[in-house]
Amino acid sequence: MTILLRADADAGAMAPAIRTQVWSVDRDLPASIIRPLEEVVERNIFVYRRITWLLVAFAAAGLALMTIGVYGVVSYATSQRFHEIGVRMALGAGRRDIRRLIVVNGLWLALSGIAIGSGGAYALARFMANLLYDIQPGDPATYAGLALLLVATTILASWLPARRAQRVDPASVLRTD
Repeated sequence: MTILLRADADAGAMAPAIRTQVWSVDRDLPASIIRPLEEVVERNIFVYRRITWLLVAFAAAGLALMTIGVYGVVSYATSQRFHEIGVRMALGAGRRDIRRLIVVNGLWLALSGIAIGSGGAYALARFMANLLYDIQPGDPATYAGLALLLVATTILASWLPARRAQRVDPASVLRTD
């Protein structure tokens, strides 16, 4: 049994008076644990808060792995296309065109991953519905925000290979052919 009291004073200071009032009704009622409501609420949500932090850590690790993976794939694909990039530059493509080419290729990876991942996340979201607070499992704003975060991360991961591709010397690429 739980009794809730509203008081302006500290619960510790009021504990003897509370026990006296409870025991005046029934001497067999336990009145040993007297705590502020904030502490009771904190104890009840402690486990959920830890699970949330664990999920945040896994999400951050996943985002870091995704960034490293996109960087690696785009960097490798760019290094395999140095000859093509040199030919494009020799035919008049500017550095901006080359940068756009590399970043757009990285974005295609991200957009296909977002499409597949969103479908999977939506299908699995109902299993995590009890861990969500004030968010519906199919909340479009959450999915859109995560998609924007992934697109921004992909642009950053594609930027370094794109800058390296901009520095390709067309003359040296054409000489090696």
